[in-house]
Amino acid sequence: MFTELARPARLLWRRLATPQEPADVKPVLLTITEVCAMLRISRWSVYQLINSRRLASVQIGRRRLVELSAIRAMLRAESETA
Repeated sequence: MFTELARPARLLWRRLATPQEPADVKPVLLTITEVCAMLRISRWSVYQLINSRRLASVQIGRRRLVELSAIRAMLRAESETA
């Protein structure tokens, strides 16, 4: 409790305002950065896959997101053609 009071108010507010997800919940939509990390490829390569329509994505506002199922489908299609 004492450490909570010693923290700056803005850090405490940020921690309280940020929703905490349970550990067993997996995201359905991934950011481009998360897709890059998952596939171990560059941002440019991810955007090339999206532009060539080999990887489906959705745009919400200015954010481009990729469904986890779209990544699995793309990997399945790529392995069948190889």
